[in-house]
Amino acid sequence: MKKIAILGCTSFLAQKYVAFFAPYSDYEFVLFGSKPTHETHAFYNYSLPDYPLDLAVLASCDFVFYFSAAGVQANVTTANSLLYSVNVYEPIAISQYLETIDFKGQFITFGSYFEMGYTTAQHYASVKELIHADGQVPNHYCNSKRLLTRYIHGNIHRINWLHFILPTIYGPGENKARLVPYLVDAIQNATPIQVTSGSQIRQYLHVDDVVHLLAKITQSTSNPNGIFNVSTKEAFSIKHIIDTVFETLHFVPNAAVSLIQREDTMMSFLAIDATETSRVFNWNATLSLQDGIKTYITDVTK
Repeated sequence: MKKIAILGCTSFLAQKYVAFFAPYSDYEFVLFGSKPTHETHAFYNYSLPDYPLDLAVLASCDFVFYFSAAGVQANVTTANSLLYSVNVYEPIAISQYLETIDFKGQFITFGSYFEMGYTTAQHYASVKELIHADGQVPNHYCNSKRLLTRYIHGNIHRINWLHFILPTIYGPGENKARLVPYLVDAIQNATPIQVTSGSQIRQYLHVDDVVHLLAKITQSTSNPNGIFNVSTKEAFSIKHIIDTVFETLHFVPNAAVSLIQREDTMMSFLAIDATETSRVFNWNATLSLQDGIKTYITDVTK
């Protein structure tokens, strides 16, 4: 039986990942977070700065997933000191503890394509380009993610460490203030909709596709280490994503839809190249944008 530690069990991705393994009896999960999310698994209270991590529990695990993150949601205020503690210093401290106990399992962490910061390049960035990106970042969240990725790239750790750079993740269960659930909810409840012109280019990766990659890793007996981009092969304008939601829900824009201005031109084009990830892990995103949006409708009707 494989034992898997989930640090940050209340996160959107963590909950989807753990739920995936519900039918399997040969995986033992140990959850760490602010509250238990699955009653059948062991749980430890873990929420910085008040409830520190019980590091000793990790020693018997085969995989340690660090899903914890601070500053992800723009509408939630987090002190910068705590943000850096959660996003940078904590995973580094965990890795150093795992070194001291000669940990033989694998440590998995996550970065963000927002680490790229400002760039005028309109192409899909490689891992190397992201690591060495020197564009200005818009906030401390992006800066903290950049710092962790560069620490891992330094390769001075002595544990098996996998770090995945993710684009925008979406799917049922995500924060309702995010673009797709906001639009779906507004259409279904006939409430006014406010959108921007949507000129920015982004990659939207469905959470199920990410979970399938993580499941492959968990089920494998041998995984590589290093930093890998995880993304779709296509990038779309935000306007295209908005229009696709309208089309999928058979909604015809009307007077209830208004255009608002937002000064967000620093990162007009964000996209990463996951060719190497596809080759190494034999993985590709399979859900189209339209099929991904349909999962919200299915979820609502359950």
